[in-house]
Amino acid sequence: SSHPALGPLAANMLPLYFLGGEIVPLLGARRFLQLYLGGGLVSSLCQVSWPVIAPQLNIPGKYRNHPAQPSLGASGAVNSVVAFSIMAAPARMIYVYFFLPIPSALLGCLFLGARFNNHK
Repeated sequence: SSHPALGPLAANMLPLYFLGGEIVPLLGARRFLQLYLGGGLVSSLCQVSWPVIAPQLNIPGKYRNHPAQPSLGASGAVNSVVAFSIMAAPARMIYVYFFLPIPSALLGCLFLGARFNNHK
């Protein structure tokens, strides 16, 4: 989505910074860029097509985005990196606030769920 404020921009850049550093050695820079740009492209296409598809599926109005809502795909690109990280190392422990160990899969699902919930 388009980010006029620093808070949402930081919410995208922090996971990218921390997880990107782990994923680039696994995939290589070129494949990582393909993952990131592909995730952004797919999420942007979904964003654009959703107002057309949702009414045909009888999706309630509160789950539909306004057709003119701008989107840059940045959140979708970051979400693709988070999803890949979950699949690559689901049992890895991530220390939230430097002391609370949470498995990567659980933290990633909470992160993606919170993002989905914020876009309703």
